[in-house]
Amino acid sequence: MTQRSAVSFCLAATAVGVVVAYAFAAGFGTQALVGVLLVTVCSALAFAALMDFERFVIGMLLVRSGIDWLRYAMPGSGIGASGGPATIIGALFVLAAVLWLAVQKRAGTLRAFDLASRAMAVFLLAGGISVAGARFLVPSFSEFSRIVGAGLMFVVLRQLFATSAHAALLVKAVLASAVVPLAVGLWEMVSTPEVFTGTERLSSTFIHPNGYGYYLALILTLGLAVTPHLERRARLGMGVALSLGALQLALTYSRGSWIAMAVAIVVIGVFQSWRFLAVSTIVVAVIMVALPSVVARTSDLGEQRSIAGTPGNSFAWRVQYWGDAIELANVNPLTGVGLRMAQESLPQDKPIHNDYVRTYVETGLFGLVAYVGLFGALALTSWRSLRSARAGMEKGIAVAAAAALAGFVVASGAMNLISQVVILWYLFALLAASAAVTRGTLDRPVADLTVGA
Repeated sequence: MTQRSAVSFCLAATAVGVVVAYAFAAGFGTQALVGVLLVTVCSALAFAALMDFERFVIGMLLVRSGIDWLRYAMPGSGIGASGGPATIIGALFVLAAVLWLAVQKRAGTLRAFDLASRAMAVFLLAGGISVAGARFLVPSFSEFSRIVGAGLMFVVLRQLFATSAHAALLVKAVLASAVVPLAVGLWEMVSTPEVFTGTERLSSTFIHPNGYGYYLALILTLGLAVTPHLERRARLGMGVALSLGALQLALTYSRGSWIAMAVAIVVIGVFQSWRFLAVSTIVVAVIMVALPSVVARTSDLGEQRSIAGTPGNSFAWRVQYWGDAIELANVNPLTGVGLRMAQESLPQDKPIHNDYVRTYVETGLFGLVAYVGLFGALALTSWRSLRSARAGMEKGIAVAAAAALAGFVVASGAMNLISQVVILWYLFALLAASAAVTRGTLDRPVADLTVGA
């Protein structure tokens, strides 16, 4: 960062502190305070985008995991709502990303899109086509815009971060993004003891416990894969953070996230250390013994139907709901009923909880093939990284990306992940780090991830 940029960031941080202090002193309400905070943060990020786009993207990754926490003071900013803090931040990123890509194209510095980036473009095209046939254009286009934001993050990351040094920077950003969610989750554990009995679920800074659960699975996957390659002091600190994260993952009671974590653990064990599998099994057993509510959360899958004839557990309900949703696709099996239209059209007005079914219903066969093709391209890229990464930290990053991708593919069969932009941003950042390790093997190796490396 240049001296001018450093001074600018210091001024922006000072401005935020002054404005917040004034808001408190003036007796503004919480909603006004959040609004002031949001404006100052967006202004600082916009300025960063003009000064240094790479650090702007890193800044986005650092703050995005905590943005949804502002919803508590801004009613109506839940999942799929427009005008909330996440929507504003997302719009800022989309605008900056489009301008940056246009400038790179004009300057002749835009690299040719790789296979995964082209597959992403095809999937976005399928989503755009589906919007044209949507019954309600506004919510469908809003959902399309969210997915475009995730797709642009993917393309920008692949263009901007291409060396091993970049891989280390991305990994640091993803791990550092967990500081605020873990801290808020710890406060939630202390202030809401019901999370230990299962009557409440941990959501931290996220809108829903399932989203936080999968985010934690992603962070734990990365941390577990790179920890063996850290220095002793950094390894101790990482161990404490991972232990807290594992406990909070259990307290989200998100079975889909647990499945994603289990798949990731197996992948890490296969490609990095079989002993890791044995240790992980012991840790899981300890958690289940210490938290009977976790066992109860999994045992209800064996229940059948209730006396009233309704499904006795959420999985049985989801299977029934998937069948109802698939019938909607009969109207337009090629291009689908339009993004978000499945939830809008079904009487329960609930998410489908299966990205594959949802993609087929809303974007048709074209979209489903594009979606499968996208993750096929990502899997191919990840496999190449696994084969070419050097031993040590580079191997750890490649293993983490492969494990996270495998967990995502499996969990998508029982969760709503494709429309959760915050989840996709961190998954794509990890995959970009893995690809950068491969492309950056002629640069200096990733030797350390501690501060200052």
